[in-house]
Amino acid sequence: MAHNYAPPIELSPAWPRPGSTASVLLKPQGIGPECTPSTWQHAVTPIQFTFNLEQVLLGTWEGVVQPYCNVNHLEASGSGQELTLRLQGLLALDRLAPGHSEPYTLELHCQADASRVRLRGSLSPLPVPLLGWGPCLYSLEFSRENHPPFEMARKSFLFLQGAGFTWLADAERSRNEWHSTPPVDQGGPWIQLYTTAPFAGHPQVVGMNGGKKAIASAPVVGWVADHGAYLIALAARNAFQAGIRWGPCLHSNPAGEELDMVIYVIPADLGLLRRMVLEDFPELSTRDLVMPQRALWPLNRGLTLNRCEGDDLARWQAGDSTWGAYTSDWLWINGNAERVTSAEGVTEGQGAGLWQVPAGSRGTLALDLPVPVLPAATWLSHVGLDVSNRGEGEAQVKIGLADGVGPLAREVYALHPHANQRLLLALDRALHGDSLRLTLSSENPRNAVLLVVDNLRGFATAGGDAE
Repeated sequence: MAHNYAPPIELSPAWPRPGSTASVLLKPQGIGPECTPSTWQHAVTPIQFTFNLEQVLLGTWEGVVQPYCNVNHLEASGSGQELTLRLQGLLALDRLAPGHSEPYTLELHCQADASRVRLRGSLSPLPVPLLGWGPCLYSLEFSRENHPPFEMARKSFLFLQGAGFTWLADAERSRNEWHSTPPVDQGGPWIQLYTTAPFAGHPQVVGMNGGKKAIASAPVVGWVADHGAYLIALAARNAFQAGIRWGPCLHSNPAGEELDMVIYVIPADLGLLRRMVLEDFPELSTRDLVMPQRALWPLNRGLTLNRCEGDDLARWQAGDSTWGAYTSDWLWINGNAERVTSAEGVTEGQGAGLWQVPAGSRGTLALDLPVPVLPAATWLSHVGLDVSNRGEGEAQVKIGLADGVGPLAREVYALHPHANQRLLLALDRALHGDSLRLTLSSENPRNAVLLVVDNLRGFATAGGDAE
């Protein structure tokens, strides 16, 4: 069994206003911003998470409705580490029958120990089928550490088929959700949901998740706090989707009539998380929770190599294409809870670059830079570059890094329209010489390529040399 690092997590109901949704507050007793695994048990507890019984999915997958579980009456029993909620209210079924609402009763049982909370829920019988659940796990900490807004995607992870452990910043990404009514913005660039393996052949579910080809091999989504203070993860049995949404918030949304979920609050130890998930979900295997040897470690913040503004912008060289400063006419927000705005497309500093390749042609972008000075006993293991596709079609980008000996890493990325993503390179070997050359190339026979480029970073890894 997993080791307990702290006193039990404290549970309490958040009493809702009539007509709003109900929540359970989770107060871990041994974590704080200054916490590390070695000081876990002695840290102060200023952090709180909220598990909200937000929505249910009703009807059919072809015509699903997702009413909010608005509550008019709430009963709570138990306290501390065991809590039972009984919610009563009305589910709006306007899309199935205009003007119709259906009464419901929802029961949720919560049990906590020092590192996890188990949740089980059921809904009273309804005249329409219950397809699944859309509960939400959020915290102000997610928003407070989401500056610039893309940080939430860089700090959140899941496990993908064929890739294993992956930061959501680096996974295939479709356009994020946005607000089209005042105050208008381009939304949160972290927002992405992924279809889980059991539902990969279900076109309606895949469509709900943006039609992405990337499939989650396990129903696990997690987030790592700044400075590696701790991680929090969520997993649901029979989940049809997993990812991050508006709050910012974590979602592992289960299909079926029963809600069966676990929330983990532990040190930033991915091995420990995998062991705990396999204990709670024996239907999964280690193949579903692969940790690639070359994965970027969650505590690695990296160092800036180029900010794509000012003098840094001028160091790039464009061939058969155009390169210059990006002027953003839109806003990004760090979350619905705080809604701090920043310039859309900018993920480092105050500006970004815009690379334009005419339709039907091939353009290149290159940067020569010195080998970064790294701490002793470390080596450069990864290089990442933030790119946002502002063109009308999919853009294919080839990115490579080389030194005086030859190629260090090469990747090909397909960027969906209006999507943002980090292009991450894992280096194949150790560096030779004192200079590097980063190159990008893109061609599109139908549409012009417009890519916002920012935040070139290198990541150092300790413990020997590259393989």
